[in-house]
Amino acid sequence: MKVTGSRTVTVKDILFGEVWFCAGQSNMAMQLPFAGNGTVEAANANYPNIRYFSTPYQSTSESQPVFGYVSNWTLCTPNSVGNLTAVGYFFARKLSQDLDVPVGIICSAVGGSFIESWIGNEAYKAFLASPEAAGFQASSPNGFYNGMVSPIMPFNIKGIMWYQGESNTQFDYLYKKMLTTMITDWRKNYGIGDIPFMVVQLPGYQKIQAAPVETAPYAVIMA
Repeated sequence: MKVTGSRTVTVKDILFGEVWFCAGQSNMAMQLPFAGNGTVEAANANYPNIRYFSTPYQSTSESQPVFGYVSNWTLCTPNSVGNLTAVGYFFARKLSQDLDVPVGIICSAVGGSFIESWIGNEAYKAFLASPEAAGFQASSPNGFYNGMVSPIMPFNIKGIMWYQGESNTQFDYLYKKMLTTMITDWRKNYGIGDIPFMVVQLPGYQKIQAAPVETAPYAVIMA
């Protein structure tokens, strides 16, 4: 595609399909080679209709219109998937094969991050004003939303996939409220309606409790 004005810009290798935004903590950040059977999967990851974009790490106090440094779309090949989110890859592969369309994955994930770090400033203030949040103080609110979500808000995406929760087990009773706050906030700020928002269930890797317990924070968030 060639665009001519005061100067001429030629763009090549353009695809038309679906773009999904994948976010969360280390669950989403884990790269394909480290997944189950990851070495074999990576060696066979030759899918020219899958492209991925990893957002630069950036935590800021105010919403940012652009990233702090340049990142690029990457073609899915065995030589390039070292930094590709495993969850995003398997999702994109299935979607591309079933729909026979190109699929793009934008991944914004930080290991150990709290959900409140991914909620916009105004939405988080509204959450703090709710009765459920009385006395709650977050350690790092808004930072990753401002630096790693806000810059892509103008992007026309098909949907969102969220994979996070372990870091919030200390305040499990607030997780549902914070999650619904974040979903509403992202949909509003994207401005493209009630786009699909998929929440990946946390894995049941902890020890099975043989007897009833008073509290089970991980199970609350997992549910």
